[in-house]
Amino acid sequence: MLNTLYQHISSPKNRNFLVGCIASVLFIIVLGSLVVSKIITDPGVVSLFPEQDAEWIRFREQTILKIRWSETLTTVFRTRFEVNRLPKDVVLNFRAMKLAEIRLDDQVIYQGDPSLVHEWKKVRRINLTSKLTSGVHELRIAVQNQNGHPALIAYSKPLGLFTGKHWEASIDGQTWQKALPVNDTPPLPLSRSFQRADQAFISNIYIYVPIFMMVFLGSFLFRHPRQPHWSVCLRPTAKKMRWMLLALWMIMAVNNIGKIPLDIGMDIKGHMQYVMYLVDNMRIPLAIEGWQMFQAPLFYITSAIIYKVFLHFFSPDVLERIIRIIPLLCGAAQVELSYRVLRYVYPDRDDLQAIGTVVGGLLPMNLYMSQFAGNEPMVGCLSSIAILLTIRFFYSPASPSKSDLLSIGLFLGLAILTKTSAVLLVVPAAVFIFYKIYLGIQSKAKGTAEAVKSIALILGVVFVISGWYYIRNWIEMGQMVIGGWDSLRNIVWWQDPGYRTPHQFLTFGESLYYPVYSAVISFWDGLYSTLWMDGYLSAYNRPPWNYSFMLSSAWLSLLLSGALVLGILSSLVRPNRQRWQSLLFCVFCVVIYISAILYLFLTVPILSTAKATYTLGVTPCLAVLCTEGFEILTRNQVLRAVVYGIIACWAFAAYAAYFVL
Repeated sequence: MLNTLYQHISSPKNRNFLVGCIASVLFIIVLGSLVVSKIITDPGVVSLFPEQDAEWIRFREQTILKIRWSETLTTVFRTRFEVNRLPKDVVLNFRAMKLAEIRLDDQVIYQGDPSLVHEWKKVRRINLTSKLTSGVHELRIAVQNQNGHPALIAYSKPLGLFTGKHWEASIDGQTWQKALPVNDTPPLPLSRSFQRADQAFISNIYIYVPIFMMVFLGSFLFRHPRQPHWSVCLRPTAKKMRWMLLALWMIMAVNNIGKIPLDIGMDIKGHMQYVMYLVDNMRIPLAIEGWQMFQAPLFYITSAIIYKVFLHFFSPDVLERIIRIIPLLCGAAQVELSYRVLRYVYPDRDDLQAIGTVVGGLLPMNLYMSQFAGNEPMVGCLSSIAILLTIRFFYSPASPSKSDLLSIGLFLGLAILTKTSAVLLVVPAAVFIFYKIYLGIQSKAKGTAEAVKSIALILGVVFVISGWYYIRNWIEMGQMVIGGWDSLRNIVWWQDPGYRTPHQFLTFGESLYYPVYSAVISFWDGLYSTLWMDGYLSAYNRPPWNYSFMLSSAWLSLLLSGALVLGILSSLVRPNRQRWQSLLFCVFCVVIYISAILYLFLTVPILSTAKATYTLGVTPCLAVLCTEGFEILTRNQVLRAVVYGIIACWAFAAYAAYFVL
């Protein structure tokens, strides 16, 4: 048995795969260690960890949705303690975010040095032994912070003194209230103004039950070996599903384009400012010239051309609605792209193709993001085309043609010219294409040379298409990539909560009851509520969605989330031999995108960084991995019928939620 196992592992193909897996694990360990080190030590990463039974605390106030501009805030914290018997060695340990002054019985015993504010993560220690006497004492610690909540953690074991909610806090030194532990982030009042998601689901149960029962019973009918002749025409094949979804997208686009107010959309004013700048000045702005001017230009150039062409025929309001055709077409294209990717991955399983097409075609984040002007739908569409071309390449038996490689490079380059985040696709595409070419050639030296040459061709095309814009940034502003929060832009702002805690990464569940802005509570709630719902309300208080359907999606989407996780685990643990390369590629893409969002969430501690919409570019990958999970869940006939019924209810709710009445 051991000899057979050794022969299996030592075969060239499996050996290369094993080496690749080991290298990937080591890379993840090293990268993870570097990230953890940065989280703990980097003063730019505002991470607050409890220690020694003490909690970080801040002033208690409601979470504010609006942007806070540059400001300096001060909070005074106080507690009283009694000393009956003076310990031999009393040390107060503390860290303040970010500058502190400490008073003991109204005497200053510590004054922070402003020049050392970057060392706020270091634990400071003050010996209190000589300053204490028997009796009651008051300790006051004033903390000052620039563009963030002042926060404090302090403890002294000999005194039994630990920061927590029993401490008091004040912003004026006169009015005091209980301090707020940073793990107890108050929810936004706006989120509580909506119906609870579970109650929304129950209120629509009279719609979901008939849909469920119809599909549940129909799944047995279509599987029956002696099904009636007429039922063959009604059987929901993948091809029929694709055309039906495209028709539904068209109907929704025609219905919604004139009904959704022009001020709805993520950073919509900034996006339109960019378009109008191009219309008026006929040149690409620098990142410092406006709110969204740091974005790559392709979407805005396309929109400006359309605006300019029709400028003399329509009013500005009508032109803004015409520009919405671009994201709507990009969103609808995800139906076709998901369908085509699934045909490659599951060539002999029409049922799985149909399921995946429904998931990819009705993904809620794509439905609502495509309703207004912005670059996310376009970068999502172009990235998905690059994914389709890459997966198609995996199933090509012949050596790669130049046209295949040029096509992949072209769409990767266009995606990166639309939004910088598309560069995340370059690594998985390059790695898997290299591996495919390398294995396809007998001579390893020749295989390596051919693979390197092919990757160089793809990267060369990417550089030709998009490199000029980033070189321009480097020449004009000193760096190639400039983010929205980059200090070069001199646009200083912040937003609640302003820090990160372990609680935000280790909890989930708020989005199942109060999904609106549930990212305030945890990272995973933020992803869940923006993937399966418009959790940020499209940056608008009340977009005209059908909220009972949108909110009930929180519960219907649990099945799809489970299928997605199951698909990822199955792809990693027991990859299917026929489609292992496609599945691992999809896992790689999804993991890279989520890791990037996680890094952004850590380093830019504001409300809007935990957004699944940043993963629009990997929509086909999400559809494939969900489908892989459903492949496992639908092996039993009864369970298959249940799954189909729930998917039908989810699809109805997803579409109905964003069809404006």
